[in-house]
Amino acid sequence: MTTPVPRKLSKGERTKTRILEAALEVFSEQGFSQTSVRDIATRADITHVGLMHHFPSKDDMLVRILEFREKQDEEDAARFADLGIDRLFAWIVDIVDKNIAHPDRIRLFVTLSAEASSDEHPARAYFVRRYTRVIGALEASFAAHFAVAPPRFEITPREAAESIVALMDGLQVQWLLFDGEIDMAARVRTHLAGLGVSLPALPTGTKEPA
Repeated sequence: MTTPVPRKLSKGERTKTRILEAALEVFSEQGFSQTSVRDIATRADITHVGLMHHFPSKDDMLVRILEFREKQDEEDAARFADLGIDRLFAWIVDIVDKNIAHPDRIRLFVTLSAEASSDEHPARAYFVRRYTRVIGALEASFAAHFAVAPPRFEITPREAAESIVALMDGLQVQWLLFDGEIDMAARVRTHLAGLGVSLPALPTGTKEPA
């Protein structure tokens, strides 16, 4: 069978990718609020006018970055379909493990999620949506798991979902502060095991974006 040849990106698409990569770097280093469009243009080695041709605002760049990352993570989730009711738990451990190789992703998430607590922040709606969806999905997964294997102590599926999300967020902050000394994936696995969820070795082979 012939292997499909990847479509070659146009010049405009390559420029957009370069701008988004530059924006990701600068947002991670300086935070969204402290970053100007000119900062991003300088990092991307493009004129201010040229950048605005592709992205009308800094807000638009931020939303595009967040949506792109989320889409990549959701596509990866399909690899764990064989794990049945525990597939979502395997997926979140895999995301934690994969992000360790990309400190810029962790730094961006930590910085933006904190900034987005402000009512006026352009990413607030995104993070509210994200947390609502993720906690809701985890709650359903814990409910299905607890129906088969009840936890050793009293905890609702909602409380379990909120606790794992809070753990993951807190671990990312500590991982940044202590220069990567904390094994985040191991801590998440330990917490899940305490809730009665024991995961097998996860499949490898996730393709990182070029």
